[in-house]
Amino acid sequence: MSQDPRKPNLFTASSPGKYGAIELKAAWRIMTETEAASNRFYTSQAYVVDPKTHKCSDQPVTVGLIGFHIAHKTDAFHAWVWSTFEQVDNVPAPGVPAPPGGYSLYDGTRSDTSLKFWGFSPPLAYKPLDVSQVPIPPTQATNVLRLAPIRSDIQALNAKVHQLPGIQGTVWEKYELVDAQWQTAFPEPIVISDPKDGGRSLQPTNRVPHRRGGQHQHGDLLPGL
Repeated sequence: MSQDPRKPNLFTASSPGKYGAIELKAAWRIMTETEAASNRFYTSQAYVVDPKTHKCSDQPVTVGLIGFHIAHKTDAFHAWVWSTFEQVDNVPAPGVPAPPGGYSLYDGTRSDTSLKFWGFSPPLAYKPLDVSQVPIPPTQATNVLRLAPIRSDIQALNAKVHQLPGIQGTVWEKYELVDAQWQTAFPEPIVISDPKDGGRSLQPTNRVPHRRGGQHQHGDLLPGL
């Protein structure tokens, strides 16, 4: 495929009374016994793959959900609506006390320029390592901060949802919407491969407009899900 949206999109869109295509992408973290019993995380049992040997652990471990994306194709938005949710213990938030078990993605040990400017530390934390270079266990923790606070209108929406029956008093009260985005225009053409090199490289010709929040902002904690 060389151009979009000229090529057909075969996923069915949702319409009133009928669900269409929905994609869920999740991020998990291994839980301690205290965290697993805290009723603050949605948990599951999982086998962990060793990145060096590619072998699964002999026994399952308890993992906790720390964030997820929901992408939903609708009749009105064929380029999908993308929503990001996170567990409330991921990072510090203004005016919110620290969680009893500490933060999932911030231990408070670093305050360098990379953390203040980019929202993560060490500076090369974004760069994938060859599996042969990954120490087991890791020798240095990655710290993350949110540089773009969750907007006040989204915080108000989260507060209302947390009061709903089926949410209030459950682990889902500990999850919050961070933001949502959807496409508002379709520039022509949107080239996603370069015909000059046989389609081997990505050369987008237009920035696709999105509703506010659509451009990636420093501080989005889970951009790579």
